[in-house]
Amino acid sequence: MPICKPHSANSRSCSPPLYSLPSSLRQKVGRTSTRHLKPPDRLGHWAKSAEVDQTIDTPKTWCQLLKSPNKHRWLKAANEDFATLLGMQTWKLVPRPQKRKIIKSKWVFKIKRRPDQSIQKLKARLVAMGYLQVQGLNYDEVFSPTLRLETLRLIFSLLASQNWKGRQVDFKTAFLNGHLDTPIFMEQPPGFEDPQHPDWVCVVSRLLYELKQSPRQWNIELHNALLDLGLSNLAYDPTLYFKIESGQLIGALTTHVDNLAIVGEPAFVNSLISSVGQRFKIGADEDLNHFLSIKITRNCKNHHVFMSQAHYIQELLDRFLDEVSHMFSTPTNSYFKNLTHKSPSNPVSPGPYPQIIGSLLRVSQCTQPDISFAVNKLSQYLRDPSLSHWFAAV
Repeated sequence: MPICKPHSANSRSCSPPLYSLPSSLRQKVGRTSTRHLKPPDRLGHWAKSAEVDQTIDTPKTWCQLLKSPNKHRWLKAANEDFATLLGMQTWKLVPRPQKRKIIKSKWVFKIKRRPDQSIQKLKARLVAMGYLQVQGLNYDEVFSPTLRLETLRLIFSLLASQNWKGRQVDFKTAFLNGHLDTPIFMEQPPGFEDPQHPDWVCVVSRLLYELKQSPRQWNIELHNALLDLGLSNLAYDPTLYFKIESGQLIGALTTHVDNLAIVGEPAFVNSLISSVGQRFKIGADEDLNHFLSIKITRNCKNHHVFMSQAHYIQELLDRFLDEVSHMFSTPTNSYFKNLTHKSPSNPVSPGPYPQIIGSLLRVSQCTQPDISFAVNKLSQYLRDPSLSHWFAAV
C-alpha cells in the first residue's frame, strides 16, 4: 500500500505482526527511527494505562489461558459465555454413544477495543470444530447471504438524502437463537468438564459458532422474524429489508450475520428495535457511526454522509508493518515500473502477502478508490511475489 506509518523502535503495536519481513526488504524500505518518544507529564496516567492495555496477551488455547498473567480476566469472560450456553439449554450431557461422529470444541479469545484502541472488554466464545463435520451426516445446506457493498451504500444514501435516524444493532450470542435440524454430538468444553461424568458428551440442539450450518440457520431465523414484523424483502438482495406505509418508504435495514444497520423515521426505528429486542437478546444498540470497519460521519444540514476507514487502515499498519517506515504521496511508486514475476535471484516467501492485498482490496472498494489500480496490479502476483512486489505493497 502506498501509505505507511513510521514506527519508533520503542513503540508497541496493538497486535503483533503476523510475519517478519526479510531483512533485505527491511533495509531497503527505509531507516527506522531510534529516537525515544517520551509522553508529556500531563498525560502520564493515560499513557501508562494505554500501554498496559495494549500488552494484554490473547491466548490461543485453554492451556495458554491458564498460564496467562491475565488468567482471571479471561476466565471471567469464559465463565460468562459458558453460563449463557447453559441458560439457553444449548446441550445436554449423555453417555458416550457408540459408532457416532463426535466433534470437538475450543475456546476463542478476543480483545474488543473502542475506536481510540482502548480496551472495551475481553471476550471468550466457545466454538465447535466444524471442520470435523461430515456433509450428509451432520449437515446439508450451508448457503447464507452476505452483505454487498452496494447495499450498504444504498443504506447510507437513504440516511443522507432523507435525513433519517440511523442505528446499529448487534445480537448477543446470535447463533444460539437457532436450532439444529439434526442433533450433533460434541465433546465437553475444555475447562468445563462435568466432574461427575467426565466421559459423557454433549448432544447439541442449538447452533454453535463454527458449525457448518449455523450461519444459514440463523439467517433463516432472523429473516422470518423480520417478515413477521411487517418488513418486506427484495428477492434479488436477501440482506435488504424495507417498510412502506401509505405508499411511502419509512425505513430500511440491512443485515450482516449478527449485525443490523437500520435507517428510517424515528418512530419506525424505535419500534423495530423494541420489537426485535423482544425476540432476540440485543448486545448493543448505538447510533450508526461505525459499521463493519467503516466510520460514518454525518452532516445533516447538507444531507451528507462521509465514510472513512482510518482505524482499519491503522490496524493493517500495526499488523503487517511493525518496524517498516515508508511514505508515498501517490498510490503508485517507483517499484511499480518493473513489476515482474518471481525470479530465482530474489526469492521471497509469500507469507501474509495475500492477506495484505486482500485487506487493501477491501479498503479500495469501500473508501479508497484511488488505490484500486495499484491493488489490482499487485493482486496478479499473489502466488509468487518477489521483492519488488513487497516494495510496492508496503
